[in-house]
Amino acid sequence: MEFREKKNSGFGKYLTIFILLIIIGGVGFIKLSPEFEQDKPEIVIEDNIFWNLKTKLNLRLSDQSGIKYYKVSFNDGTKDIELDSQILSTPAKILDIKIKPPKLDMFFKGTTGTITVEAFDHSKWNYLEGNRAIKTINVMIDKKRPIANVITNSLAIKQGGSAIAIVEIKDENLKDAYITFNDKIKFDLIPFYKDNYFVSLIAWPIKIENFQRVNLVATDKAGNITKTKIPLYIRDLKIKQDDIKISDKFIEN
Repeated sequence: MEFREKKNSGFGKYLTIFILLIIIGGVGFIKLSPEFEQDKPEIVIEDNIFWNLKTKLNLRLSDQSGIKYYKVSFNDGTKDIELDSQILSTPAKILDIKIKPPKLDMFFKGTTGTITVEAFDHSKWNYLEGNRAIKTINVMIDKKRPIANVITNSLAIKQGGSAIAIVEIKDENLKDAYITFNDKIKFDLIPFYKDNYFVSLIAWPIKIENFQRVNLVATDKAGNITKTKIPLYIRDLKIKQDDIKISDKFIEN
């Protein structure tokens, strides 16, 4: 009788150890297996943005196990508007998304809003639901184009020559301003006289034969752009030719 009790007791200990080993092995497998990774998806977009509600915004989602679902919504201060959502049949490790602007009432006058991005990955963690990431972006709404006026400029320009322009640039959220020649060559603006006024030297490269136009360009952080033509007349390039007499003796020496 005592032998049987000892035998049962020994068997119980082995069974307990066996079960513990299975549990430890299972926990270790879950911890080390890439299928149960616990890293949240990465949401790449600036925390604060300017938006003109016309251009698309760039959004990148990434995750080592792959993105299986995402949702993007916009809140105008009163309601949520879904901009995009998708369930991916094949999870993507990197997903580049173009966020379309919301369709708002034509009388909408709001100046701020928020964008919420939610993403789930393909991990089996969290009871097979995957890891969840969420990010809220503050949006400053700016639909007004920059002011870009030409105050005065040289009358004309010729190939290989130059001209001067004085301009006015004004915008609360100005990002960049410059002058272009044929939409290819950029010329910087130099602060001049008083605030919002600039001067620039424009050159017509000798190697460029065709003159198309010279533009003053101003862009703001929301993506609004203003292009103003700088009126310049074209002067003909007169190439002077001189005949130089050289003696045969000079050439021989």
